[in-house]
Amino acid sequence: MMQVTILPRRSITAEQAGKAVCSSELYYLFQLDRPLTLQMAVTHVPVRNFGNSMKLTTLSRLERVTKFADVEKVYEEATV
Repeated sequence: MMQVTILPRRSITAEQAGKAVCSSELYYLFQLDRPLTLQMAVTHVPVRNFGNSMKLTTLSRLERVTKFADVEKVYEEATV
């Protein structure tokens, strides 16, 4: 089960977000269940820019690729 909460950024910890920020701007905090393990690793994931290392896709599409560039995006308008 996934839970989504809208919080001021200062209420989201460094452990949750990667760094602490003292801001009252509202952010979404997604709390996810346990991770799943893919049968094949997805390689060549960009590491310089966090935004470039994220794509919204489906599990069935993710299971068909081994390179990040081949991950097919869905709901692309949500990442703009």
